[in-house]
Amino acid sequence: MGRLDVSRDKLQLGLVGVVGIADQLRDTMTTVHLARHSVGIAMGVRLLSSARTALWLGADAGVVAYARSTTVTAGELTPAPPSTTIAGFAAPMLRGQWRVLPGRALWLTCELAAAFVVGAPELRYELSGQPVVRNQLWPVQPRIAIGLRLEGL
Repeated sequence: MGRLDVSRDKLQLGLVGVVGIADQLRDTMTTVHLARHSVGIAMGVRLLSSARTALWLGADAGVVAYARSTTVTAGELTPAPPSTTIAGFAAPMLRGQWRVLPGRALWLTCELAAAFVVGAPELRYELSGQPVVRNQLWPVQPRIAIGLRLEGL
């Protein structure tokens, strides 16, 4: 996850982006390679702060892209060509920050969020002319991120 923020007083605006690593979803008929990438805008308000800690409440909103490719593991199916599905998301977020060294610009961050995805894809295939739902992606997708934040650039 990447994040670029601009803060003024208690308000924060920024850009967020995530490049996902493809996961393999296997069943008896297929193996689906699925990756989730997103880009969006972020805003937040600082609820609490001290010299060593800060607590932010905010939200991200943007688009998410699900990149999919399929490998058939049973001879009865023809794989669909690789595709990308675009969906929208909004994610309320709570982020805690702890200054690593007093007086320095480096913070350790922990962020909790839940992305509400509108239009998450449904993975399916046809068997004997009938559609079969293989996977339904969660419309609410939890996220936890731990990272370092450099302040004052």
